[in-house]
Amino acid sequence: MFGTDIGLKAMVSEARFRDFLAEAEKARSVNEALAAGPQRQRRGIAEARAELATVLYRAGDWLMPENNENTGAACNCGLEWRLGR
Repeated sequence: MFGTDIGLKAMVSEARFRDFLAEAEKARSVNEALAAGPQRQRRGIAEARAELATVLYRAGDWLMPENNENTGAACNCGLEWRLGR
């Protein structure tokens, strides 16, 4: 009876090991699938951020005066409207 007990324990250990390997393979494939998906979203977000930064930079360039001379204006904060351009 002692020999059969050892044999059964070995079979149970092998079955648990196979289950462990199957779960590890499943987890690996899920991780690969998850890693492949969000990169496209992040790239889209990064492109949108870059486009927004470009638009804001161009708007700031349009709003800022060409020279930084003191013209005697009440507010010399560097933010003026350029009309007629």
